[in-house]
Amino acid sequence: MPRMDILSAVEREEFDAPPTLTFAQQQRYFDPPLEVIHLLKRLKTPTNQVFFLISYGYFLAAHRFYSCLQFREADIDYVTQALGWSSDLLQPSSYAKQTQARHRHLILNLCQFRAWNHVVLQMLTSETQTLAQLYWEPRHIFMRLVERLIATRVTVPHSDVLSRLVATELTQHRQTIAQQVGSVHGNGRKVPRNCG
Repeated sequence: MPRMDILSAVEREEFDAPPTLTFAQQQRYFDPPLEVIHLLKRLKTPTNQVFFLISYGYFLAAHRFYSCLQFREADIDYVTQALGWSSDLLQPSSYAKQTQARHRHLILNLCQFRAWNHVVLQMLTSETQTLAQLYWEPRHIFMRLVERLIATRVTVPHSDVLSRLVATELTQHRQTIAQQVGSVHGNGRKVPRNCG
């Protein structure tokens, strides 16, 4: 498949990074409702509590999950203080992948979202094919898919996943057009070289 840049390097970096939250947004997204407070009390370590609440807040803000290595320092400080822990107690290396996966599942249930799956991929593939036939710009198709995911309450994946889908379907559409044009030329019809 030929390389196709759907987003610029800067746009990809911004899309795949956690949101940059203002203080007011931190208060909004990291102030947990009662059901989340009850859940936090069941988590065993300060690291699990802090990282769960950050993941939850980021998901509310962006409908996406991020690696704990991407968590913004200002958000870690805010949540740590809000939960009454010392930052010295946090151990990012102890935040195991199984724990992260379990937390993500809990967050999806809390937010009433679904994980990305094969059925979602089929839905977006069909939508991309339609938009390609309408000659939408690649970046506009990408953003439309993000909107569709959020509207149908599905987790937004990494930019590479959507970019590959858009690039594949656009390439396939162009190949189909080229084949159709080639078959017209191959039917023995003479195409006038000069229509003037």
